[in-house]
Amino acid sequence: MKNTHKLYLPKNPQHPEQKKWIQLLEKFAEMLDEYYDPRDPDDVAYWYGEQCLTGLLASAAWSLRSRKGWALVEILETGKKRKERQVDMWLGIDKDKKASFTVEAKSHPPTGGDPGKSVQSISTEIMAALEQLKKIPKKNNYRWGLPAAVCYIVPALPTSPRRAPPSEIDRMFSESPLNILGDLTKRFPRARIVIGSFRFRGKPPKDKGWCYPGIIVVVVIWTTWRSLNIPQGRQAN
Repeated sequence: MKNTHKLYLPKNPQHPEQKKWIQLLEKFAEMLDEYYDPRDPDDVAYWYGEQCLTGLLASAAWSLRSRKGWALVEILETGKKRKERQVDMWLGIDKDKKASFTVEAKSHPPTGGDPGKSVQSISTEIMAALEQLKKIPKKNNYRWGLPAAVCYIVPALPTSPRRAPPSEIDRMFSESPLNILGDLTKRFPRARIVIGSFRFRGKPPKDKGWCYPGIIVVVVIWTTWRSLNIPQGRQAN
């Protein structure tokens, strides 16, 4: 199968939790490839929104069979409200409970297309996920493993008056993750952070005057539930 998505992983210290998520994001890249059909080149898996991307991430976890991967996704019927705060997904990347996670997911379309220029907005999404994680009840095992926030970032670039050259898109998907990582490290110094940047190879898919050259997935993991209530760090300049 043609590898249609390139994965960048910023080089920061790899703790066990980070290594598990790197394995998951590598499988997520394979799932993006499996969905893609060259007979319909403008249809890609990453532009269908938060719930579909969370489902794809869950599928990636189940695909880690050699590592006993699993996932459960909460699906809320349209028009109904939660009786109590639950969660978007629980997943495990190994039999060890320390490799299990309670996940709150967000999606973010960066203003102007470049994620590297939207780091504050991305941090705001992570903070919103953190606040929702705090509200997950302790009873009934809703808090399983470690708390994690995921943010899906899908840049949209205008196709006119000019289409962004490949070199500019490459820079966006290689440098923006480093900018995001630097900002999040300052804001959440007690957390473990993993960023997967998936750049679509070839001509980016387009729709209604916009092209979508890939997706960046940001994962912030806290090592204890109690640490969610500790001040998270200073604002980045």
